[in-house]
Amino acid sequence: KGCLKYSGDMVRVTQIINGGQNGIGDRRERFEKAKSVLV
Repeated sequence: KGCLKYSGDMVRVTQIINGGQNGIGDRRERFEKAKSVLV
């Protein structure tokens, strides 16, 4: 439901949260950094 339904699709989740693609590049960089630390 909501963003969890699209957990692997960063573009779609960003669209749901922001209503657009503002900050997608920064969000991708931060997500990759977080994944490298958490996984």
